[in-house]
Amino acid sequence: MVVSSALVALFLSDFLLLQQRFSTPPASVASQVQEGQLTVTAGSSDTISSIALGSSRVPMLTLTFAASCAADVSVYSIDLKRKGLGDRQDIESVYAVSGSRRVSNASGISTRDGSFQLRLRRFTVPACEERTLEVQADFSEEAALSGEHSIVLASQTSIDADAMRIIVRQALAAQLRRTVGYTQGNVVVEILPPLRRIRYGSNRVVARVRLTAEDEDHSLSAIRFTNQGSAHDNDLQNFYLATNRGERVSSRTASMNGDNVFLTLSPPFFLAKNEQYLFELHADVHVGSSSTVGFSVEEPADVVSNMVRGRSRLR
Repeated sequence: MVVSSALVALFLSDFLLLQQRFSTPPASVASQVQEGQLTVTAGSSDTISSIALGSSRVPMLTLTFAASCAADVSVYSIDLKRKGLGDRQDIESVYAVSGSRRVSNASGISTRDGSFQLRLRRFTVPACEERTLEVQADFSEEAALSGEHSIVLASQTSIDADAMRIIVRQALAAQLRRTVGYTQGNVVVEILPPLRRIRYGSNRVVARVRLTAEDEDHSLSAIRFTNQGSAHDNDLQNFYLATNRGERVSSRTASMNGDNVFLTLSPPFFLAKNEQYLFELHADVHVGSSSTVGFSVEEPADVVSNMVRGRSRLR
């Protein structure tokens, strides 16, 4: 009888362990409580209609997000669609920008009906406030002439956010972008590793980049770097861009915005055709070896440049 009781006790113990292992705790079953209302207003970005082949950062659509005062609202993704009398492959990539920060992945348009999704990164609308996103596109240098393109919300349920209610409004008709017969030229970007290991301290070189203007002279006016490592926000501060001879060529930026930093060159830096220019990204490093740093230039549109005709040197 003693043996039998021990076996029963052992069986009950094993059963309880299995029940705990395969049962979901009540806390994880409960769904997140959604609060508040999000109103999304879609409209044309501006009145530009004609764009050059190979153009980058072309404004296609403006989205204004307004949160009610009940709670902050995080927005996770946007479903969009390309329309117009043009080939979807004329557009190389589409992405969302908030201020100087790119807040989404860059998406191509691969589906026949022109639909695609942008997944947003850390985009939150505070309670009682508004935030604006601009949907931008990069066009191919091989785009067909006179192609017409517009970007619109795919439907009234295109916004994925944690609001209890989402209202979508269309303020203006979608603006058509028409490709015309000249190109913007290329700036080739190569990321090089720092010459020395990145250490804690002030004014460290955290990345090197080599730029080459192909086919035409260019003026470089801004560049965005994205950290592929774990360091973010205030982990690195006081950024600026300099030539490999130590000449500072950009304004200073206090810190990263999430995982990226946007630097403005004023005046713009002149890139002569087919010549190579080596730049260094400087920053104060406030983290140790537990955080990682590895900067890249993720998208062609992260280099803001324009062709210079007539060799009117800026520097």
